[in-house]
Amino acid sequence: MKIKCRRLFIGNSFLLDKVVAVEDGVIREITSCGRADYSCDTLTAGLVDCHTHGGYGCSVMSPTADEYAAWLNWLARHGVTGVLAGVYTASIEDMRRAIQACRDVMDAQKAGNTEGCRLLGVHLEGPFVQDARPGVGAMDTQYTQPPSVALYKEITHDCEDIVKAVTLAPELDGAGELIEFLVGNNVRVLAGHTNAAYERGEEFFLNGVSGVTHFYNAAVGLHHRNPGLILASLENENVFAEAICDMKHVHPAMLRLLIREKDAGKVIAISDAMRLAGLPEGEFEEGGVSYEIRDGACFAPDGSLAGGITTLSEQAGRLRSIGISDIDILRMVSLAPRRFLGLDEYPRVGSDADFAAFNDDMSLAFTVVRGKVYLP
Repeated sequence: MKIKCRRLFIGNSFLLDKVVAVEDGVIREITSCGRADYSCDTLTAGLVDCHTHGGYGCSVMSPTADEYAAWLNWLARHGVTGVLAGVYTASIEDMRRAIQACRDVMDAQKAGNTEGCRLLGVHLEGPFVQDARPGVGAMDTQYTQPPSVALYKEITHDCEDIVKAVTLAPELDGAGELIEFLVGNNVRVLAGHTNAAYERGEEFFLNGVSGVTHFYNAAVGLHHRNPGLILASLENENVFAEAICDMKHVHPAMLRLLIREKDAGKVIAISDAMRLAGLPEGEFEEGGVSYEIRDGACFAPDGSLAGGITTLSEQAGRLRSIGISDIDILRMVSLAPRRFLGLDEYPRVGSDADFAAFNDDMSLAFTVVRGKVYLP
């Protein structure tokens, strides 16, 4: 298979008018001429969603095998070639069950028994978070726990190797020991659902915390007398920042501020999606609560935002609409999450043939996962 593109994204710039040859799911050649089977305006390494809890009727917390398969295929049709399953604060039994379900799907993918987006592992969001910062509809505070290595091992139970990222409130007692353990085992640690002050934030970012979960949300906001951990992360060039770029969870002006101060190469666009993502507008029940999807967002009964429902490819178009350059958009949806997780950052000979292809208006043209083409 050969793909012709006007622009090939390689991290900080574009290569123009290229043809990418794929064989056996791997990039074999990149040339400047030749016939092609597919064409697009812009080709980039596939999008990676580091923070999502499901979609298309699938909840990571209680999936069936068929729901998982449908979700991963839906993601592939929306530009996402790699995803972390977001396991959030719940009972230990429920969290363990969700992690094991992820393991089962990953094993099936390795055996070649499933298609769609690659399941890269687990993002464990809790239970080591602040009761005071649960996030709307996100965390049941009856299940939050003080951080400890022993409890972490109990929750992950023989699946530690598939946990790639952990969100916790680093100011909690016991967090320091757990952070040291996680970093020593190559797990990315993010500060989230936190009340941490600016000074403590500076300390955390020098001692293993390498990211901030859904920037601005569920944390102390920017304030002239209490800048909080948010400002500390902006001042540390090594820290990554997740951002829900649906223009609902964060005001466009605040997103522009984040991108300008942090640099797009350190801003990870995330969906923070829930099971209802991908469903039409209307009212739906989730966990015994009635939610409404309207105006490109999902709302709880009290009118507050209840979770993300946009895909990363949709967010690419919304970012362009607020004046973000195409290079910065691709850094956020593809380069930054790949860099954060240690994956191949851009297409090159020998790397996996996982691509997202865009039209000139930044709408998705098609996706390639393991050399297979998925249409929107």
